Amino acid sequence: GGSDIHEPARFMAFVETLGICRGLVSSGSPVPIRLALVILDNIAEVLMFHKCSAILERDSFVSHIVSPEFSADDRACVATDLSGKVWFLSAKVKLLSAEDAAILRIGHSYRNAGFHRDEHNDDANKVIVCLLFGVTCRVLTVAYGDGTISGGDEAVVTWLQQYGIDEPYLDYGPASRSIGARLLEGIEVTAERLREALTSDLDRRWQALHKSVTSAFPWPEVVLDEILKSEAFDRQYDADAGASGRHRQMLRFIGQGGQPLRSLYRRREREHVRSVRSAYDAFS
Repeated sequence: GGSDIHEPARFMAFVETLGICRGLVSSGSPVPIRLALVILDNIAEVLMFHKCSAILERDSFVSHIVSPEFSADDRACVATDLSGKVWFLSAKVKLLSAEDAAILRIGHSYRNAGFHRDEHNDDANKVIVCLLFGVTCRVLTVAYGDGTISGGDEAVVTWLQQYGIDEPYLDYGPASRSIGARLLEGIEVTAERLREALTSDLDRRWQALHKSVTSAFPWPEVVLDEILKSEAFDRQYDADAGASGRHRQMLRFIGQGGQPLRSLYRRREREHVRSVRSAYDAFS
């Protein structure tokens, strides 16, 4: 599991890193924003790792008395990647909203494109990084929102005062909320700007995909549309349902040495073909 993050120095390090990211985001320049995407993605995952670990460790402890709340699959999902942690904290324990979970996943995909493949859309990044900065500040409050308090250190008290907190101790929950709100001042994106940037990005991606496909397959557009539709249909069609399921059962029966009536086999086969054609025609 993760080590305890309730030490003033560790809390201060997270906050100061977020402060650096705020400067990068506010710059409006492509390269600082690319750096901010990478750093924010990392901070968010680290904070989620610690929160998930604390929840799972507590569950392991109480499992000596009552049945555990979380399964081995839940734990494996958390350990896999950022998406697993996002799923756990949003869908499983309801500490993240569905909107914040979506932003974390989208931000991670943009980070991966730049970090691993040197693919950047700087206009979209300007929007995504603002959303991701807000979510990461909220993840800070999730990680530190369990009522823990550290007392008394004069250096910590002085440090808190620069964020407008005048207390003789560090109460992590309220401090994280107050500091997060302060860091977020002036960092915002209008719904119109969001739609504009993401629509433009989707259009850019579609144009690149269309160019790649038409270059690889120089056929009429109607043929390419049919190929793409077939690929999408194959991915989504439930081959175990309805007539398809009955036909597969017949094939398994034959494979196990059964000898069905030829007329029954032909009927199941026709039902299967009609079922697939009907589902394909209705698919869009």
